Amino acid sequence: MLMKEHPTTNQAEISRLLHAVNYRWHRNVVSWQERAGIDQETIVNGRILGYLEISKEDVYQKDLEKVVGLTKSAISTILSRMEQKGYIERRPVSGDARLKQIVLTEYGHRITHDLKQAMDETDENFVKGLNEEEQQELIRMLRIIYTNMKELEAETKP
Repeated sequence: MLMKEHPTTNQAEISRLLHAVNYRWHRNVVSWQERAGIDQETIVNGRILGYLEISKEDVYQKDLEKVVGLTKSAISTILSRMEQKGYIERRPVSGDARLKQIVLTEYGHRITHDLKQAMDETDENFVKGLNEEEQQELIRMLRIIYTNMKELEAETKP
């Protein structure tokens, strides 16, 4: 395999800026959530909360394993903590004592709303100063970068 030359100044700057933007975006979301009283563990479990909030069908642990990409034992541990904090309930399913439906509690709905509000506020500020055309162009370019990174990841997997 041939070694590639060092990235051009533009390539290095794009990479640096993408890292910096991602870091700042994450810090802003975390800061807003902390001010709203949302703990770090809840932030980490935001994908599960969000999925439960928008799902139109019954959700079970095996569904969350696929969505989040974690093992059965990891998801089980996370769900136990979320249940202890009052974000979710595991409801038995008639006809199968082993199967439990995962549902948000009223408190879980409120936390999910707060998380979404934090994300929306950050997203609004993220593109402040860009008009609609510029936002569309940025989306187009980021999709290209994302596809390139996804292909690179597939090529480098053992």
